[in-house]
Amino acid sequence: MIEDYGIMLWIAIPLRYRHYISMILWKFYYAAHKAMLQNKTGIHKDASFEYHAMTSLMWWGNLLPVTIKRIRISLNQVQVLHPPTWYMNNSSKSDEDWSPIVTSKVGENIGTKSHSVEDEKVEETKVQEEEEDTGPLVYKIVDENDGKLIAYHIQLDKKGPSERVIFWLFGGAYLGGDCVGNLGVAEKAGIACNCDVFLVNYRLLPEYDLEDCRVDVISGYKFLVNNFDYKPENIYVLGISSGGGLAVSLMQELKEKGSKDILPAGAVLMSPFCDYTEPKGSFVEYRKHDLIVNSSVCEMGVPYFGIKLGCHENRVKASPVHGDFEGMPPLCVVVSNHESVRDQVMLLIENAKKAGVDCTVGDWNYMCHVFPMLSPFIPEDYHFIFP
Repeated sequence: MIEDYGIMLWIAIPLRYRHYISMILWKFYYAAHKAMLQNKTGIHKDASFEYHAMTSLMWWGNLLPVTIKRIRISLNQVQVLHPPTWYMNNSSKSDEDWSPIVTSKVGENIGTKSHSVEDEKVEETKVQEEEEDTGPLVYKIVDENDGKLIAYHIQLDKKGPSERVIFWLFGGAYLGGDCVGNLGVAEKAGIACNCDVFLVNYRLLPEYDLEDCRVDVISGYKFLVNNFDYKPENIYVLGISSGGGLAVSLMQELKEKGSKDILPAGAVLMSPFCDYTEPKGSFVEYRKHDLIVNSSVCEMGVPYFGIKLGCHENRVKASPVHGDFEGMPPLCVVVSNHESVRDQVMLLIENAKKAGVDCTVGDWNYMCHVFPMLSPFIPEDYHFIFP
């Protein structure tokens, strides 16, 4: 009860002030931690002072039982660390109206197993922007029949779409994550890469099955290809954690089901969660020091894959790391050598290279799962794409 009221109070604070509060508190906390504990709390002294401070702060998460609700609220608050610039730069914008232009593109039953993207009928409505607004155009795409979210489309240049686009897949172990929480960080990636971003929504466990997540992603990708002017050779997939697993599944599905002609140009996989078999190796050994995929998260989340997928054979079949990589587009994989999913990521890289896939690997030491998402706090991600 107290926790619920605390969450309600926090969310009631406008996003810009939640961001300011978080960064000010971090500044004072980091100064105190550096003065007293220095670089003595992380797994290695060579990690930055900031990362040691983050280790101390997030250690307390091991003491709290993890629930679906807590995962989803926490991942939605990624927007506090990475608020969209168009919102932060327009002080007149409220949290209910933080897109310069909101366009609804509505269609029939997208995201369901029976939906055919080829039959999509698209309509477009626009809310006029105020002249003083700055930032990109943001399109909210919803289903005509039930109003469910399909995707967000960030168009960086108001004059028109860019030549290239990032097909963005948020992460959250299939249990959490959402498009709104990722809008700001996706915009940063788009600006850094000079291309638009298409954030697809997908259903989550445990309410739905893993196959439902994949169907939504495949439908969303085909929607992008069929309803926008981006050519497949100019589409780049970016998947975070479970989104990385979905990115691999998407490309495997496209080439296996006769859609090689619309394969993306390549994919960036950030700490891809891609093996849904029984936990082993780093997934067991490194959870004790991984700040994100820690023991509490594993104890709560891992059993769902046994419940949803059943026997070992089904879990192997569902795991993209054990799928066919032949004919896949180039991959860029970002991983920490000390994170929980390290072993399965290395296996993915090995299998991809054996199949002749051009695979670029960026590996960091002593970092946690999806550490680039912590870019407002730690310097280790500066070589990645989030300024």
